[in-house]
Amino acid sequence: MSLKSKRRAILLDSEIQDLYGAPELTHEQKRYYFSLNDPEFDALRSIRDRYNRVYFVLLLGYFKVKPVVLNIRYSDVREDLQFIAGEFFPGMKLGRKNLSPMQKCESTGAYFSY
Repeated sequence: MSLKSKRRAILLDSEIQDLYGAPELTHEQKRYYFSLNDPEFDALRSIRDRYNRVYFVLLLGYFKVKPVVLNIRYSDVREDLQFIAGEFFPGMKLGRKNLSPMQKCESTGAYFSY
């Protein structure tokens, strides 16, 4: 008998997605959750790479919505990244790029390794 068949499933796949997936936000919610206060804006300025800055705002905003470490892919967050780039960096072109787990930690200020 395999290990998988011995394990109990507590959550359905849809429940796992609800907990750890990227939230779906309205335009008004995006404006609210992706806005920055002074300390957050100071942290944003300390990040050199503009692409990492956009991800910083994205991950910080998502953390404000649900304070868990999310499992996200570029395809899940492309629309929100474009919104943030337009708000903070007008004219910035975003290409497809996934951050490594370490970059995600650096973007949010959480310095631990996997």
